[in-house]
Amino acid sequence: MKKLNNELQENNLFQKLQVFENNRINKDVDSIYQLLEDNFGCVSENLSVCGSVAKVMHGSLDENYRPKDVDLLVRNPFYYRFLQTNIQKLNVDFRIDDNRIILFFPNISVELWKHNQREKAVRTHGKFHNLINYCFI
Repeated sequence: MKKLNNELQENNLFQKLQVFENNRINKDVDSIYQLLEDNFGCVSENLSVCGSVAKVMHGSLDENYRPKDVDLLVRNPFYYRFLQTNIQKLNVDFRIDDNRIILFFPNISVELWKHNQREKAVRTHGKFHNLINYCFI
């Protein structure tokens, strides 16, 4: 583990925890975290898994559930702006809308949602294995 900004940072958590059965999906999600960490240091408090994957992490959906996509909530507006202008570094097809960036990885799509605090409050949150933030909106 690395220590940055007085916070512990561990790389490749999705792969290490085998969040998804398909390790390629774990690697793809880790690449998003890594892009941000390479530029900002520890980003875990500003990036959270949300949607159905968060419900599986929380235990409200069966762990055998197969998500159609992975949703990530980007809480920091600077991180979201950075992703909008640097997402091509991941070498994957993508589309940018007003409030989300959609990445089309070979096995799954990942939607990066811009958090608008005035519109939506996070209702439930936690840490999967005390390492990966998740939330429900």
